[in-house]
Amino acid sequence: MPTSLRLLAPIALLALSATGRSEILYEVRHDPIPDRLTVVMRFQPRDAKTILQMLLREGKLTRISMELVLHSSAIAQLKTQLQSGSRLSVPQFKELTGVSRKYAIPLLEFLDRQHITRRDGDVRVVA
Repeated sequence: MPTSLRLLAPIALLALSATGRSEILYEVRHDPIPDRLTVVMRFQPRDAKTILQMLLREGKLTRISMELVLHSSAIAQLKTQLQSGSRLSVPQFKELTGVSRKYAIPLLEFLDRQHITRRDGDVRVVA
């Protein structure tokens, strides 16, 4: 990776974090991370992809699905909001996170893969 992009990565992460919102999944609801890098930061799409890959490798971002990437801190915050043993339906999860079904399902599937939740019929049981 070119040195200039490596130096810009912390600035890009800061820009991604600077939402001024408390919603846990603000980036998903309003402007997915790759779009924010190309539009707000005015990176070329190729450079945005390179920075995104670097931030993923460093663990600052977490890939939820092929189309969905979140700040790792948002995932950590979500984990603290989930109460062990509780049961969540998709509508309850949508209400908790404030995201649409389009994002709730991949996020729940990610939580299942990470053994944070376990699917039991139409609900998720928090581990």
